[in-house]
Amino acid sequence: MRSGHDISLELVATAGLPIKEYDVPTHDVDYLPTYDGSLALQLSEEDSIANRDFVLRYSVDGKQPQATVLTHTNEQGGFLSLMVQPPELDIDELVGNREIIFVVDVSGSMHGVPLSMCQDAMREAIRKLRPVDTFNVITFSGRTQKAFASPRPANETNIKSAMQTINGLRAGGGTHMLNAVNEALGTEVEQGRHRYVFFFTDGYVGNEKRIFDGAAKLVKRLERSGQRAKVFGFGVGSSTNRHLLD
Repeated sequence: MRSGHDISLELVATAGLPIKEYDVPTHDVDYLPTYDGSLALQLSEEDSIANRDFVLRYSVDGKQPQATVLTHTNEQGGFLSLMVQPPELDIDELVGNREIIFVVDVSGSMHGVPLSMCQDAMREAIRKLRPVDTFNVITFSGRTQKAFASPRPANETNIKSAMQTINGLRAGGGTHMLNAVNEALGTEVEQGRHRYVFFFTDGYVGNEKRIFDGAAKLVKRLERSGQRAKVFGFGVGSSTNRHLLD
């Protein structure tokens, strides 16, 4: 925090289209009325204010894509900025019901910061799941374990249970990845759901060819059965096995 007596800020945002809503997550602000569709704000008068960057987020109104041009002239000449705004979208409808699977390497090489980063990422993601989503956490080292026998709805009870599992993760042992791949992708996707799988690993394994061959067979089997999944690999640590992750 810093003193609020010797600093002021007034901001005018001109988007070229009517601004529908705005958010300032960093500071308290007062709204200033305007008559041209722009947004004007000023810092609220406070004895002390947050000593950090001022962040404004806003969205514009429009159910269809819209383009607008802003112009400006000065002694150097004229300038223009072309802005194309995307339409307002129903994200929930577009995304649909999701099945989110986290697969986490808890072998010895993930000890310390790498595993801690994975835990932070999973906590953040799970907190943002919707009640219509299902999820599971799969860990692998010398053996493969699951938080739940099958993906569960992202309700308060299941999220709390998953957080306890995540908080209790400890790194140690070897890296047997193929069983975890099969656990994440080998089961059928529930009707009406879209599967997303997130792999967190440094990729330090000794049986790369077996993993590649097994994954290729798994993909062919899934194609024949009409199963689909979007898979994202995250290399964690200071020196990851890019060859394996790619």
